[in-house]
Amino acid sequence: MASLFTFLTMSQSLGQRGFPERLPSTIPVADLTGNWQFIPVPLPDRNVTHILLSKDKDRIFLGTPSGVASYNGADMQVPEFESVDAEQPIFVNSLVEAAAGTVLVGTINDSLWQWRGNAIRAIYGACPRRSNPCPRAEWAFASSQDGTIYVASSSIASTQHDALKALRAAIPDRVIDVQTSASYLGMAGSELVAASMARSR
Repeated sequence: MASLFTFLTMSQSLGQRGFPERLPSTIPVADLTGNWQFIPVPLPDRNVTHILLSKDKDRIFLGTPSGVASYNGADMQVPEFESVDAEQPIFVNSLVEAAAGTVLVGTINDSLWQWRGNAIRAIYGACPRRSNPCPRAEWAFASSQDGTIYVASSSIASTQHDALKALRAAIPDRVIDVQTSASYLGMAGSELVAASMARSR
C-alpha cells in the first residue's frame, strides 16, 4: 500500500493556499551543532520519531514509538506516569513546547499528553494498557514565533471538540485548531505548513 503526501500551506490568517516563500539566507540558525548520529542516553525506543530543541536551547526533547525523553548534553530524563494504571506506550507523532516549560505530546493513537518536569499525564484519549487495539489518529502541533500553538488531527476535525477543549484547559497558550485533516504541521517562516498522508488502495 503506497502512501501519498498532500501538502497544504496556510498564512497566519489560514486563508491563502500555495507553497510558502523560500526562507531568507539570513535566517538565524539554532546553535545546535555537530553530527547527531548517536545520542548516548537510554531512550524508550531506538527509533526517534520527533526531535524538538527547547526554547532556551539548553536541551532536546525526543519522541519515540514507546515514549519520550529529554537530554541536556549531560543528563537524560524520562518522565513518569501519574500511576501504574496510566502506564502505556506513547507512540509520538509530534512535540511542541508550550508555556512554563510544558511539552505537548501528540501521538498516532489519538491521544494528547502534557509533559512537565518529571511527570507526564494524559490530556485526552489515553489508551490504557489493557485496551487492544488503540484507536488510530495522528495529532500534530506547530508553534509560531508569537507563541501561538496550532493543532491538527488526521481524523475529521469536527469530531475533535472534546480534545481541543481539554487541550485549552490544560495550557494558557493560545491554541488554534487547523481546519483540515493533517498528520504533520510545521512553520516555514511565518507560514503554517500542513501535511496530510492519504493511503492509496
